[in-house]
Parts: sequence; C-alpha cells; structure tokens
Amino acid sequence: MSAALAAAGLGIRRGGRWLVRGLDWELRPGELVAITGASGCGKSSLLTVLAGLAPPDEGTVERPLPLALALQDHGLPGDLSLEQAVRCGDLPLTPWWRSWWVLPQAGRARARAALDRLGLAAQARRKVRHCSGGERQRAALARLMQRDAPVWLADEPVANLDQGNAERALDLLRAAARAGRAVAVVLHQDDLARSCDRILRLGGASDELAA
Repeated sequence: MSAALAAAGLGIRRGGRWLVRGLDWELRPGELVAITGASGCGKSSLLTVLAGLAPPDEGTVERPLPLALALQDHGLPGDLSLEQAVRCGDLPLTPWWRSWWVLPQAGRARARAALDRLGLAAQARRKVRHCSGGERQRAALARLMQRDAPVWLADEPVANLDQGNAERALDLLRAAARAGRAVAVVLHQDDLARSCDRILRLGGASDELAA
C-alpha cells in the first residue's frame, strides 16, 4: 500500500543539537501509529515538521493536502461554544464567501456527533473558557475529527484525560484508521502506544509493530 505521508532522510535540529537525523519513515492509510520517546527527544518537533508547520533541517517530507492536525496548544477560542469551536474544523474546506457569514449547516450534525462520541454532548453549548483542560482537549480532538482529511496528526491528544476518556479517544482514532485514514499520534502512555498498530520510538528512531 502506498504511503499517505513519507519522510526521507529527515533531520530536525533544535538548540544546536539533532533531535532527529536520517529518518526514513512512512505513514500508511488504514493504520494508527504512536510516536513515543523520552521528554525532549523531539516528538512535537517531528509532528510539526511532518505537518508542514516547520521546515526540516535535512531531508524531505511528502504529504497530502489537506491534512488535519491537533496540537498540544489546542487554540480553541475562549468565547466560542465547544460546538462552534469544533465546527471551525470545517473552515479550511469552506469557501471564504460562505464562511464569512455562516459555516455550512451540515457541519453541525457532525460536530455534535463527535462531541457525543467523546462524552461532551452535555457541554456542547458551554463556552470554551468555562471548560476544564480535559474538556478542551477532547473538543480539540473532536475538531480534528471534523476535518475530512486523509491524514490525521495529533500531539498528545490524551495527555490530560483519565484512563477511560483516553481509551475512548484512542478507540475513535483507531476507528478512523480502520475507515482508511492514516493516523499518527504522540503518546507518553506505553499501554496506549501498544494498542496502536506501530510505534515510532524517537531517541533511536526505531519503528516497530506494537505488541
């Protein structure tokens, strides 16, 4: 199966040291891949380079457009409701003349369904600024799910969640992969990483099948 995203000879240098160097790696449709490693090893930097938000110092990345990305700094506007913030995931695919006035109504049902799957149906109308960190993190994941993109990248999407909500979130990402998307997530929890299809461990850059 051809890769949905591919890195060749990838090198990332920060603060005078190489975090990643000589990385040849592919993300394929239909798989959920965990990116793991010790703190400071370059997981978030790798994700931003893979997404095209920062250039590599060496090598190349081939990626599809559009792709969907959820960062640790979720960037949800505080004055919007959770539902409105999730629906902002439609903006990159909405003509400017339409988004200026109103987002497509079809996106409302998808946003509500995503919030419901993440246990946030009752909070859909709550302002982002009134939500807890875990609720905002789940809403950011729902916004990722709002994008109809072939590749999903998420940086620590379950870091602030309890075990039950973390497993629920990973189940949804796994279902997206089974539906044909290519999904890569940065994770610290070894048990959740092992539930993925493959693990890319930085600090050695080994790529392995998950247990």
